[in-house]
Amino acid sequence: ASDVGPLALDPRIGHDDLELVLGRGGALEGRVRVAPGRDPSGVIVVVNRGDAHPRSVRSDAEGAFRFEGLSAGPWHLSRGTSDINPKGGGTAYGEAKTPTVIPFNCTIRDGETTDQDLDLSEWEPCALGGVLLVNGAPAANWGVMAWPGDTESMVGTPPSTATGADGRFALTIDESGPARLSFSPPAELGGGGRIDAHLV
Repeated sequence: ASDVGPLALDPRIGHDDLELVLGRGGALEGRVRVAPGRDPSGVIVVVNRGDAHPRSVRSDAEGAFRFEGLSAGPWHLSRGTSDINPKGGGTAYGEAKTPTVIPFNCTIRDGETTDQDLDLSEWEPCALGGVLLVNGAPAANWGVMAWPGDTESMVGTPPSTATGADGRFALTIDESGPARLSFSPPAELGGGGRIDAHLV
């Protein structure tokens, strides 16, 4: 894949002098930096340029990773939550209040290798616990799902669990920040509807 342009084309005349030169692409390599005591191996590393074809690899025992054949231009390097199948596909739709802006943080150059580490030294998953009561009584076997912020759709499955007999639940959420907890009743109660609680 490559980008060309902008092009100034005139429909009144022909353009037989347009030449499209395909580059070799570039590479990106680095290491996953983690806090002391954490294992840097097996971390999902993702690159994305906003063309609906992100790519992922897993870091090796030393935390090293490498991507090859990346198109020249800006990319976003980040930690992923699930492996990306390059032959997979699908469609998701969600309403966003503001346009999505990709925070590009590295640049790939044709025929070159860009060195950039993924710093996760301050990253730590968040633990969330609570108890669900319905009319003052513990609500057992309710489904609990955690959505980040105002997200309505996402790749993969949001963190989820079920309440215990005492209505208690516990979740591990990868990213800090606002979240929406979605509670759904068990099948024996009809299983319809949901209750949302927004955490700021």
